[in-house]
Amino acid sequence: MNRPTAFCIGVAVLFIYATPTLGTTTNAPAPNWEPYPTNKIYLLNTNRSFDISERYCQELIAGSYRYYDRFGPPSYFNWTIAIDRENFGIHRLMTLTGRDTIKSIVLSSMRETAVNLLPVDDFKEDSSNLIFGFLGRFFQGSLGNTEEIDTSLVGAQPSYHTLKQLVDFSWQSADGEWNGSYGWRPFRDTPYIYLNNNIGHSFNRQLLRTEIRCYGYLRSDDFGLIKVEAQATLTTGRRSHLVLGGRIYPNDMDSEEHLMEGSVRYEATWYKGIVSIGASGTQNERFYSALYTLDF
Repeated sequence: MNRPTAFCIGVAVLFIYATPTLGTTTNAPAPNWEPYPTNKIYLLNTNRSFDISERYCQELIAGSYRYYDRFGPPSYFNWTIAIDRENFGIHRLMTLTGRDTIKSIVLSSMRETAVNLLPVDDFKEDSSNLIFGFLGRFFQGSLGNTEEIDTSLVGAQPSYHTLKQLVDFSWQSADGEWNGSYGWRPFRDTPYIYLNNNIGHSFNRQLLRTEIRCYGYLRSDDFGLIKVEAQATLTTGRRSHLVLGGRIYPNDMDSEEHLMEGSVRYEATWYKGIVSIGASGTQNERFYSALYTLDF
């Protein structure tokens, strides 16, 4: 099955199966949203089905955070900059972004469905064989875990990935249990390896979450260039954390084209909403962002 055909099938399933779960009939009672968080569609549903069609619909709904990231409150900072730079070209940019977002939701949902229905967990949980456990996690981290692909590690603007950690603790592990992830993303213009890790506990949350990527440029004019990105999320309270990010090019430190970049953000829940204050920049420019939203 080629990609256009798979995409059309995925969109059809999205509208036929997923849409009824997001709305109500005309005579039905109005949805009763809880005051906090206001939109639980983005939170992880741990009761996943083993039926392939039902599981795919669940992954579609879970993957809708991509639309929130690209057009919701976390994107306002980037769109403000884009409008200033693109002028009338912003209409084409928004159209292309919408197309790519829908394609990403559909294809990533197919990918997650395929990976998670395979018996990978049997290898991961095999404590008697460390090699099988490593390979199971590596396979799942390389072909699945698509949220990691969509996560930006450097920037003044917030993202779903870090905001989710303020309101949803289901991703965390118990003391002494490692629940990090790692993998290799080879099918890209800039392949990379990554390692995510959770360290310690504080305020009933993971104390520190670290995420590291190492890119290798293989199919462009920058052949041989290495880029390293990292992000650390430090818990500062029950509902707050500090996010630090950085990007460097170890084998091209003196270049004017590939500049080092750093970012810092403080994110917290406040009055039934989420507030984010951040800054990012290189040697040549600085960006500052402030956001308060109830839509999460």
